[in-house]
Amino acid sequence: DDVLYSDTLAICIDEVALKAIASETDSTRIEQLNAYLTANEYTVEFKDGDNVMSSEKYHYGDTATEPDTTKAGYTFLGWDKDFVSKVTKDVTYTARYEEKITVLTQVDVDNFSSILAADLGGKYELGSDIDFGGIEISGVGTFSGTLDGKGYSLKNFLIKYCAATGWSRCIINENTGTIKNIGLEYTIPKANNNYESFIRTNNGTVENVYAKVISTADSAAKNKAGAVVGINEANGVVKNVVANWSGVASSNAGAIVGANRNGKTVYCYGILNGVVTVNTDKPSNESWGGSAVANCANYATMAELAA
Repeated sequence: DDVLYSDTLAICIDEVALKAIASETDSTRIEQLNAYLTANEYTVEFKDGDNVMSSEKYHYGDTATEPDTTKAGYTFLGWDKDFVSKVTKDVTYTARYEEKITVLTQVDVDNFSSILAADLGGKYELGSDIDFGGIEISGVGTFSGTLDGKGYSLKNFLIKYCAATGWSRCIINENTGTIKNIGLEYTIPKANNNYESFIRTNNGTVENVYAKVISTADSAAKNKAGAVVGINEANGVVKNVVANWSGVASSNAGAIVGANRNGKTVYCYGILNGVVTVNTDKPSNESWGGSAVANCANYATMAELAA
């Protein structure tokens, strides 16, 4: 019987079998079995996809510890198998995550800007129209996340000075993320600087947007502003946008973009003070060399706008 406890044969018998044998023998053999098990090391590994979160070696009967599962923008759902803290074998646990989406509705009307500012790289969706009741909305800094309107609108608000500048009016000072499928209905109460708009500077993607903008007498004459974007920079894409901007006194305003600086503005339809704008005129007031302003106004079909 003693041969059953040799190192050579023991490694060929699984743990359950060894314990069954030991249960039928004397205490000395049980001690021998425990000594064998505790002498061996087992690896407990935790992974997130191909990324190893932690990998530790334990002895039989040790207690394994789970790693920190915090992941920006995601909710931890658990492991791919039940976690067992007592170590009895080599094991790998793979984390399961779900992308975190913040759904904004009318109940968030008083905290809209602060919610965005708390996580500028977050993923947001509108779950309903949000009517701000004519109040000013504070601006935020550089937005690198996603704001998907899901066909709903932000309505009845005034743009305020951007928090990032303190002097230029906008809701988003710079967009490097994606803003899409959303309606914007707002008023510019008073202009303070050029290029003021819902998005002052765009280095990301703005698509499938409808905007209805009104300028008051105090803001009507300001130069180089746009109904949706102030400056569309080289990495900026403005696509499938319909904008109707009224009350504009300046000849230097763009119906959709104030200045297209090597960015791309395509498939758009802009109305400025009741006049439909075209490629070479006012979808974008100021275009730099290499800028793409194409298929705008009467060059875009309804099918293209809906694409």
